[in-house]
Parts: sequence; C-alpha cells; structure tokens
Amino acid sequence: SSCSLVKKVTRQILMRVSLPNFRVSVMSTVDVSPTTVSTIDRQRYSRIIRFFAGVILHLILWDIFLRRVAGRWVTRSRPRRWRQLSRQFRVLALEMGGVLIKLGQFLSSRVDVLPPEITEELQGLQDEVTPVPAEAISVVLIQE
Repeated sequence: SSCSLVKKVTRQILMRVSLPNFRVSVMSTVDVSPTTVSTIDRQRYSRIIRFFAGVILHLILWDIFLRRVAGRWVTRSRPRRWRQLSRQFRVLALEMGGVLIKLGQFLSSRVDVLPPEITEELQGLQDEVTPVPAEAISVVLIQE
C-alpha cells in the first residue's frame, strides 16, 4: 500500500540524513508519519535558509552600506567577519550533514576564488565529519 511505501521511504531518508534532535536505530523498525518528516524537513530548511539569508544581509549591510560610511574600518574587519561566518557555516554543516558538508568541502578547495579566511576554516570539514557506522551503510546497500 502507499502508506507502507511512505514509511519505507521515510525510514531510508531518516537513516541517511543527520537529524540533530531525532535518533533512529538502524536495526529497529520506526513508525514515522509523513507529517513528522515534513516537520523535520521544514525545520532543517528554515534553519539553512535563515543562515544563508543572514549571510546575504551581512554582505549587503557591511560590504555595501557600511563600506561607504566607514570604508577603512570595514575593510580591516573583513577577515575576522569572514572567519566568523565560515565558522558558523562549518558548525551548521556538521549539525545538518549531507549536502552542506559536501558544499563546505567544495568551497574549502576553491583557494583560487575564496579568501583564505574562508577556505582555512572550511578545511575542517575534510576531517571533522563524524563517521557513519558500517552497519548503517551495509543496511542501506542491502536495501537498495
């Protein structure tokens, strides 16, 4: 039935996605309703959107408006601000997992485009990612 298919798909999604406040045992059966998954997804998406909206507002405020008023001060504080933003992104990526970690790994390798403050901070995503247990990987491989 369609309900069992939804449950099966949500179990696979929950096993693959790192959810900060939601623990799932790989070997146990979990009865998860579609509304629970959509609530979790909405929380994840809203947190990610809030972060990137904050980054965009930060860029507009500091590098466009305040730069015109206090140019030297804004320019001198730029490395510290970039380091802080990239540190916040690294923490968010480690909590959210998945695509954000891959994005951070990609950005850390772009030393030709991004300032060193960003790439140095994001290099931690190359090593700091929490490993997934081998049992979880084998279960997903067997299911697929």
